[in-house]
Amino acid sequence: MTSPTTVPANLRIPRAEYAARRARLSAATRAQGLDGVVVWAREGTAADRAGYGIYLANYYTKFFAGLDDCAPHFAALGHAAVVVPADGDATLVVDMHYHYYPAERVAEAIDDVIHDTNVVRGVVGALTTKNLTRGRLGFVGSQIVSAKHFQALKDALPGVEWRINDDLLIEPMLIKSEAEWRIIRHGCRAVNQVTDDVLAAAVAGVSEFDLMQKAARGLAERDCELWWLRPAGMRRLENGQIYFMSVVGWCQGYFFDIARNKIVGAKAGARPNPTLEALNTFILRQAEELKPGRTGAEAAAFGLRYFIDERKAVTRAEIEAGALCPFPAFGHGLGLNYGRPYVREGETMVLQPGMYIAIEANYADPVLGMAEAEVNVEITAAGPKVLTKL
Repeated sequence: MTSPTTVPANLRIPRAEYAARRARLSAATRAQGLDGVVVWAREGTAADRAGYGIYLANYYTKFFAGLDDCAPHFAALGHAAVVVPADGDATLVVDMHYHYYPAERVAEAIDDVIHDTNVVRGVVGALTTKNLTRGRLGFVGSQIVSAKHFQALKDALPGVEWRINDDLLIEPMLIKSEAEWRIIRHGCRAVNQVTDDVLAAAVAGVSEFDLMQKAARGLAERDCELWWLRPAGMRRLENGQIYFMSVVGWCQGYFFDIARNKIVGAKAGARPNPTLEALNTFILRQAEELKPGRTGAEAAAFGLRYFIDERKAVTRAEIEAGALCPFPAFGHGLGLNYGRPYVREGETMVLQPGMYIAIEANYADPVLGMAEAEVNVEITAAGPKVLTKL
């Protein structure tokens, strides 16, 4: 993540917005009869769920979460937590000393910070200071914390009745503020420009790895960070093959998640490849279904018709087995985390203006192999707005 001195002012969240987020969380905690909540976060990638710490305190740990504990000296490295009382000021518990990350970033969002290389011990200390060692506490981050570390919290605080409630934070994060949209739109413009350049460079003889490096540099030059680009092996492209790139990265913690494709060596004006044409057509038509007021399931009905009834390409069982997307779903929510609302059968969450959604699918050509396509969509009161290119 870039230093605060190099981040343009329009890509920062105002301090008052962080305070308002924590205030809303405190109010929701009180409404559920809880005395406070512990929010658990992990290192800084989508898979590792850094978003909670960024959302509440502008912080994510740069240290990896794979180091075995050496308690009591260090434990849960690669994690952080925000302790939010139902009444009173919040405390950020970090695993890394300020030497390892820009303290100014955190100072833009929160005042009270505890550094402890034993994060569990740091959280217990924060709760003790706030007189929250008895009563009912919420816990957000149930898919992030290990069973071992959650048990350590319970053992250290036998007077606490824990209530796991990730929705205390997940649902408020779904509707983005204007400050968040400035960051998201910047990231989408950046990835559009960078992937234009990468697609132009995807010619016979160039390796997938070379293209990945080009993307990483281009995004870094635009105040963004590449998390992954696949494929990224040493295979060199050949004329006539499908080249697709699946790109995930972020700007100030807010993700873009796209996939674009081409036929290597295809001449301008050449007849479109049927596989890519069908896939790209689906992506844009499915994006049009993201109308506010619909559920994720109602939007997904189009995708089922398109692939099962219209094209007769797959069966419902094959979709559920991951033939079109490993989830399986035609799309998912985006922002500081990945998740709901999913665009799939059974999703009851209603799409609303301010939500940020990715639409994606894989589709195999019987001769040329797999292709992938994905766009990112802003849901507005007037309907869906596609922010990224195919």
